[in-house]
Amino acid sequence: MPQTLIKPNPLTTLFNELTAFSKETWCQYLFDRDLLVNRVTPEQRTMIIAGASQCGEEMATTVTAEYGPMTAPTLAEKVCTVEHGDSQNISEQVFLATFTEPNMIKVYDEPMRKLARLSLPGFNEKMIEKIVMGHELYHYLEGQDPTLFTRRTKIGLWHFLGYEHRTTVRAASEIAAMTFSWQLNKLPYSPLVLDVLLLQCYNEKAVAPVLEELRTVNV
Repeated sequence: MPQTLIKPNPLTTLFNELTAFSKETWCQYLFDRDLLVNRVTPEQRTMIIAGASQCGEEMATTVTAEYGPMTAPTLAEKVCTVEHGDSQNISEQVFLATFTEPNMIKVYDEPMRKLARLSLPGFNEKMIEKIVMGHELYHYLEGQDPTLFTRRTKIGLWHFLGYEHRTTVRAASEIAAMTFSWQLNKLPYSPLVLDVLLLQCYNEKAVAPVLEELRTVNV
């Protein structure tokens, strides 16, 4: 009697591939998507990625030492104003949460429920909320400390006479937030896995190009 072959679940295959990408791969991926990517030298890029990653890790260590084993959602409720609302769609991009200065985090429940319904191993709504809140929590903490690497590190954009216009690189903040949530929540994979799975829920055709981009920069 011929043995029946069980086809792998495409969603599980996608999840397994995403969770296997290294932190360095996700950092390079984030930097490639920054609007200023072409204005940064290779040396600056290496410095910014390393500094932002270290910044996120150090902040997670500091927060854990100060607040103990408090979960990201609990800590966010303690130091920020947290509101829940319907899904947010800006320029055809669906958000899981947004942070507004000085201390407002708004969480969008519908996309979080969609992610939970993917029924991936260990990927329930509680875990998704921890990942999301960890990311937004970093942006709050970043706003409280102007000495952080992600706030004080800038690149020059243009010169006029003796004046040089300098600006921060958004990717640095996102890399630090990713690393912070990764370490604070003791995750076995990058928090950015959520972003790709969110595409799977709302715009499945956009997943393949993102995967190809990640495979190209995979290190």
